[in-house]
Amino acid sequence: MVGVAVTLVSGSLVSKTVREIVGDVVGWLWQLLVCSYSVPGWVLAIGLFAVGLVLFWVIGAVRTQPTAQPPWQSFTGDEIFGVPWRWSWAQGGRIRDLCAYCPTCDDELRDESTYPHDTVYMICEHCSRQRGRTKVVTSIEVGHNHLVDLVRKEIRRRLRTGERSPAPN
Repeated sequence: MVGVAVTLVSGSLVSKTVREIVGDVVGWLWQLLVCSYSVPGWVLAIGLFAVGLVLFWVIGAVRTQPTAQPPWQSFTGDEIFGVPWRWSWAQGGRIRDLCAYCPTCDDELRDESTYPHDTVYMICEHCSRQRGRTKVVTSIEVGHNHLVDLVRKEIRRRLRTGERSPAPN
């Protein structure tokens, strides 16, 4: 019986144009509104519309609620090895965009390594131009790749121990 009804309905939809289908739907809705029930159709329509609005609002509110940010994601900067460092967090808690900054002018520092001594000099180009000579902010007795690894390890250690600045830089 259901198969016959589906066949009749789908057959009538295929043979009609979109305009005719829209007209049929509008006519059906009009009949729904003006037919007599124990409650007038227009009251039912307003009630259904109100319920629809409430559902739309509730679903929208649930979807737009911000997900709680893990507390460690607010830790995006600290002074490490005498130099301010800032970074951001990637998926999975990986440190990315790790960069050292000049404590005087907040410009990004350039690192220069010496070979074979493996000393990294952190140089501020902005302060160097202002002073007319190279301003070495700090020097660290490790290779560049090892320095970045040490800073990442230090960030993770400070997260574990809670030993960090109270507010991110």
